[in-house]
Amino acid sequence: MQTDTDRGEGRAAARRPRRLRPLVTMAAAVAAVGLLAGACGDDGGEGGTGVAAATPGAAGQPKTGGAGGGGGDPLAYAKCMRDNGVADFPDPDSDGRLAIDGSKVDMDSPAFKAAQEKCKEFDPPPPPEPAADRKAALEYAKCMRENGIPNFPDPDAQGKTDIDASTGIDLDGAAYKKADEECKKVLVHGGKKVGGGG
Repeated sequence: MQTDTDRGEGRAAARRPRRLRPLVTMAAAVAAVGLLAGACGDDGGEGGTGVAAATPGAAGQPKTGGAGGGGGDPLAYAKCMRDNGVADFPDPDSDGRLAIDGSKVDMDSPAFKAAQEKCKEFDPPPPPEPAADRKAALEYAKCMRENGIPNFPDPDAQGKTDIDASTGIDLDGAAYKKADEECKKVLVHGGKKVGGGG
């Protein structure tokens, strides 16, 4: 769980809001990996760097460059891509996100496309739409209230939930941890947790 406070800061920290981020944990990795081949177009031949970006497909769904329905392991996907001829393919960061430097990785090359086909078993599914994130965060908040955390607030429009001292919620308490364990199942999209506590 990510918070804006450090447990070692004492009472002053308890007064500042703590933020839960019921966002897609792997959203950037999913977007980068799942959209590599199809979502990034030609930059006009000018060179430079680029980062994979989602583009709406049919019915507002993001396009996926590859199969998009594999196991969803960005580290295994990165290793597989390197093992199959894309030597500069980066590892995901500590949050599972990938940033693709367009000057080093040619997503239009035959080698990239061949490696992508070979690695599709690790290709993560596309990320949920932002509305799906907020909906899951609302369901999580409702579940937390139903499971012993009556003051658990609803998320804001971006799907973020502020927990501050005024809520009386002990994020380290047994009741919170038990409720979180029960409720985090509502934060799953495509087999991957999208956020919440724990």
